[in-house]
Amino acid sequence: MMNSGRDAIILSAIVIGLVIHGLMYAVQPATMAEMFPTRMRYSGVSLGYQVTAIVAGSLAPIIAVRLLETYKSAVPIAWYLAGAAAVSAVSALAAARRKASTSPTSTSPTPALRPITTTRLSGIRTDPSRPSLSKALSSLDQH
Repeated sequence: MMNSGRDAIILSAIVIGLVIHGLMYAVQPATMAEMFPTRMRYSGVSLGYQVTAIVAGSLAPIIAVRLLETYKSAVPIAWYLAGAAAVSAVSALAAARRKASTSPTSTSPTPALRPITTTRLSGIRTDPSRPSLSKALSSLDQH
């Protein structure tokens, strides 16, 4: 598309690429956050994101330039990107299987999904699993 020299085709290639790019980045934060327990989520996501950006982000342009110089065509670059997409697809499937195999079989709510109640005291939301806070607020509510 880029070799065509026609502005409309080049613009459509860029727009299509940006749409696909947006679809990829839309699910990435939630997916990466689910890969780590809460205690180490920030470090795990940050390390994975930054190391990947360094390794893939620094080598991809160098590889693309070398392929273009060697073959005098953009087709090998497209094959390189297709290979990278295949690695990403396999990784995403492996992560989905890992999540499915480690998800709890119990029907009890996780701590993040426990019900939250509202007291009459200014609509303060309290977590029933924290009795000290609930007790203090309910005693204030009774006065």
